[in-house]
Amino acid sequence: MCGRFTLTRPLQAMETLFGTKERLNIGPRWNIAPGQDVVTIFRDPDVRDGERGGGWHMGMMHWGYIPPWAKDSSGPQPINARIETIAEKPLFRGNIRHRRCLVPADSFFEWKGIAGRKQPYLIRPRSGALMAFAGIWSEWNPPGETPTRTMAIVTTAADGPMTALHHRMPVILEPEFHAAWLGEEEVTKGQVLDPPRLSGTQLEFFPVSPLVNKVANDEPACIEPVELEEVEPPAPAPKQGSLF
Repeated sequence: MCGRFTLTRPLQAMETLFGTKERLNIGPRWNIAPGQDVVTIFRDPDVRDGERGGGWHMGMMHWGYIPPWAKDSSGPQPINARIETIAEKPLFRGNIRHRRCLVPADSFFEWKGIAGRKQPYLIRPRSGALMAFAGIWSEWNPPGETPTRTMAIVTTAADGPMTALHHRMPVILEPEFHAAWLGEEEVTKGQVLDPPRLSGTQLEFFPVSPLVNKVANDEPACIEPVELEEVEPPAPAPKQGSLF
């Protein structure tokens, strides 16, 4: 899955990769969490000019998907959508055709149980490149309120070294497939369900400070590597009936 990530690159890096021109008033983020507004790259579904960047926008969306037909926000707001079922689930299938988005990120976090505690790990591309998660978005129009754009990050089965941390991971799209994912090129259902993406072997991970466990902590220390303490094995239990 993907429940926390970082985005610390300057806007210029995103403009270079995605060709967008919006000047968002944002700073570096070291601990982005569900329920917050996140940077997304999306394409106006009404624009069909076929040019790279035509209709591409950079904007903020609420991380927590609300379908357009929801009467209020009291229902589930999934932060992830499984790529294996995204085209069939009623929650997503109405938007998967023309409302796909990219979610820029430097890295993301996952937790692993170690000695009775949850140890956070930071995961990033070995290349150091800026990533783009595959996403799906929705324009929710609550009666009498301003329309709100919401999104979820698309996930897939983990592979390679990533399986040591979790059985799921975000879909990290290869740059040459960005335009197709945004709907600028015709794609088949098979390509949507199995897009060109980074594998677990192209990622690296290391343990980081438990500071990231608290959403309020949004600082560089959240991504600093830490040494794991060695855990002493428990002493063997004495044999029943023995005096020694």
